[in-house]
Amino acid sequence: MDITVLIVEQSTSPPIITPLSTTVTVAGDDVFPGGIIGRVRAYDNDAADRLVFAIVRDEDRRLFDIDAVDGTLRAVQGLDVGDYIVNVSVTDGQFVRYADVQLSVEGVSEDATESAVVIRLDSLTPEEFVNHHMNSFILALESELHVPKSFIKVLTRLHAASR
Repeated sequence: MDITVLIVEQSTSPPIITPLSTTVTVAGDDVFPGGIIGRVRAYDNDAADRLVFAIVRDEDRRLFDIDAVDGTLRAVQGLDVGDYIVNVSVTDGQFVRYADVQLSVEGVSEDATESAVVIRLDSLTPEEFVNHHMNSFILALESELHVPKSFIKVLTRLHAASR
């Protein structure tokens, strides 16, 4: 009989968590219908540590959910226009670190949506776009169009499409 023994060193480094700050935009008087908000990023210098994400406050859990494995934050119901702060944690089993997610839900007029440019990205899921490409996409538009980033709005229909 063979016995394999795996010795894993106890965690010596706490995880490092990067706060998330994002804005979602809705048309008219709509509410953000729920869906992907973004991904909270964290890493740990201890290679064997497995990071687990959670939402800290009970009142935040009524509105938001976070994927425990990859840190993807979702709205679980409609959100009114306004600002939200969600306190999240990440643990490696020994150390816990906290960060705030700052979310702003803002509206644009129906007139603005009628003159909007629609871009369809068939090869990307909404999750891939939001988590990996949206910030770069906005920065590229800002550079190419020579307009402030605050003038560029990505409507939340992209975020909620995968529900």
